[in-house]
Amino acid sequence: ESSWALHSLFWKRLKAYLMAAPFIIRLLVLHAAAASQDCCEGTCGEENMEVNFLQTNVNSASLSRRKAHPWRQAFGNERRCVTNEVVPSLSSIKPAWNWSSPIGRYSTVLGGGPVIDTTGNFYVVSSEGVHKVSPEGQQLWFHAFPVGINNQVTLFGDTVLGNCKGDGTAFALDISTGSLVWQTKLAEDAGPDSGYPAAYDGIFVVGAGMGHHPSSAGGNVYVFGLNATTGAKLWQFAPEVPVWNLAPLFPGDDSTVFMDFAGNVYKLSLKTGKPIWKTLALNDQGSFSDGGAILGSSLVYTCSNIGEGHGSEGTRGAVRAYGLSDGKMAWEQILPSPCNSYPAVGMLAGASGLSVVVTPGAFIGSLSIHGSVMAFDAMTGNRQWQYQCPVWHGIMARNDNPLTMVPCIPAHWSAPTITADGKVLAVRMDGLLYQVHDSLQGQRESLHPAAPKELNFETTPGVQAETVDLERSSLHGAFAFAPNTMAVNTCDSLFVFRY
Repeated sequence: ESSWALHSLFWKRLKAYLMAAPFIIRLLVLHAAAASQDCCEGTCGEENMEVNFLQTNVNSASLSRRKAHPWRQAFGNERRCVTNEVVPSLSSIKPAWNWSSPIGRYSTVLGGGPVIDTTGNFYVVSSEGVHKVSPEGQQLWFHAFPVGINNQVTLFGDTVLGNCKGDGTAFALDISTGSLVWQTKLAEDAGPDSGYPAAYDGIFVVGAGMGHHPSSAGGNVYVFGLNATTGAKLWQFAPEVPVWNLAPLFPGDDSTVFMDFAGNVYKLSLKTGKPIWKTLALNDQGSFSDGGAILGSSLVYTCSNIGEGHGSEGTRGAVRAYGLSDGKMAWEQILPSPCNSYPAVGMLAGASGLSVVVTPGAFIGSLSIHGSVMAFDAMTGNRQWQYQCPVWHGIMARNDNPLTMVPCIPAHWSAPTITADGKVLAVRMDGLLYQVHDSLQGQRESLHPAAPKELNFETTPGVQAETVDLERSSLHGAFAFAPNTMAVNTCDSLFVFRY
């Protein structure tokens, strides 16, 4: 995400966004052992992928062997942006509490979202370090990283894994005390984007080495595999262009899958880092997106931009599906707005099969910015429904004034999350948490399969939305869930809802 303050190289990217507003100042941008995995030993075979996929984060076999963290990494334990929680109507619930950094709500930026351990504690990253927050909203410990930290952490057994931007190191902290367990130097630095490193089968996959690509300074030019227990470096891989907001995926076949900022997709051996396949977005090598990839049952879905598009208003994005086994593109949809976030893959209300949900929307920098939510059939790519948000009028995201606070610079949307009853949750640059659902699925004629081309399209009849005002936008990994709990990070606060 273009989300972290105090980094001068981000001016190159922001300048393009802000040409329409010369009066704005130059913004100073800003796995437990294998038994604790989402799929336990013996449950990740190909024959079980579809069963495991249908919106369950941890199956009963896993729970009987070892209680797993309910939300150990961004986008959920299976990295599909789904939860098995049913969140009540937003009009019927309010936050039980909210927490901000002790140095002041507007004096830092929270990286991504929280993760939640087995006893209901929350782990949150601010620009200054890692915070452990109790189920009641009290800070239990804080581990400072003076060099700066921007990536969301992940839980691995009794440790908290992460990495720092200022010195290019990865680390593990003791989950109980916050003390340092190990630290490994990967590169001289790391990009100031907000990444989502993660561990699987004892290997921690993380990016480092800040990029200086002509399309955009930032991101990371290397992806590393580390021993998650010791921090020892196992392998290193250089993608075609830098990875941005790296969020490695783990299909359960000894591989990892991820996307770079031009929409190129890679599948590597998890143990060695050797390429299994690589699929380039051939016509989009000059593009840039904050978006990424998310797993389906046999496909991986990406959200990126096309041509020379860099995510601004008036340019277009794409959602694409690729075979997990061979990397071949199964389908694509060209969207009316940029695709600057992550897809979600799950069961929507009234649908008979899996759907892919994306949240098109441009970066900051225009006086009028469109945003929407769209659903597509996960296997065919056919359009199912669409929701048009009110146009956002404002050069910056809401309450993101660089003159009075540390700016966040969100992508536009957080990553969407699909709940167990088939509704879609996402936080937008207008500071609202949206809950969108289709009340007429199967009760109307099917739409034309292609996404609309025009910006000002109509919402599909029967698609409805509720909102709650969080007063500020979020970064991609905003959501985390535990039984009867929804936690949401905005750029400055952690909100916890109980129901």
